[in-house]
Amino acid sequence: MSWYSLPANVPWLTLALVIPLAGALLVALTPGEVRRVVKQLGVLSAVITLVLVLAIIGGSSRRRCSGFPRRASAITSASTASASSCWGSTRCSS
Repeated sequence: MSWYSLPANVPWLTLALVIPLAGALLVALTPGEVRRVVKQLGVLSAVITLVLVLAIIGGSSRRRCSGFPRRASAITSASTASASSCWGSTRCSS
């Protein structure tokens, strides 16, 4: 169980993709003569991405959503999916 919750209106997965790309761009634009700065930028972007991904994993493990049917018959025939199946539903348990 998590002791925090992530705001729902922030695109977390997009941030997890953009931060390493921005770090790589900064590393590419930094002159090669300053090797120490290049290494620091690479490590900094990797650490920020790691912390963000761990926060995403920790914040989302609170809810277990199952979008899969609970009965095998709902898989074979989509027209017979009843209320007991959860195909396409967004029901989540805390």
